[in-house]
Amino acid sequence: MMNAFDTNFDAANDVYAVGDSGTILHFDGTTWSPMAAPGGSTANLNVVRGSSASDVWAVGNSGAAVHYDGKNWTHVQTGTSQDLFDVWARSANEVWATAGAGTMLRWDGTKWNKVSTGFPNDVCTYVWGTANRLFVTTALQFVLQFDGTTWLRQDAGTRNDTRLAAITGTSNTDVWVF
Repeated sequence: MMNAFDTNFDAANDVYAVGDSGTILHFDGTTWSPMAAPGGSTANLNVVRGSSASDVWAVGNSGAAVHYDGKNWTHVQTGTSQDLFDVWARSANEVWATAGAGTMLRWDGTKWNKVSTGFPNDVCTYVWGTANRLFVTTALQFVLQFDGTTWLRQDAGTRNDTRLAAITGTSNTDVWVF
């Protein structure tokens, strides 16, 4: 039995799910079908997101990252062995992944680059953004904001024992953390 960890959809007939042991599934509106993981990857994939049907990313344990171009999945080196918890794609040339303590990964269309948040004790967990701002939750109940130049840190307003499980929104001033 496969444990599915996350799904992403562009349309009711274009849904992806990822899970343990490199599992990738696609739903065409009628049937779920397995898709071949690149290179026989067996790393757990934690999340799948995309900016379009031909630009889908899945990331997971031990720095695993795979990309779907609309035809094939390929393995992409991230340069880290940290578990990647979340990924968010602004465009094909700007994709962000959470990469552990004080670190984000940014895909620039060619390669993944490490980006320091300046807060080394904050384990980055979930990421979401708008056209001009990135929002990142941390394991320490903070939200980091990045405007392309500067990282800012603010308290999420939750109890210290609350684990932030997601971040989403509709604009720079309408962001939901739960």
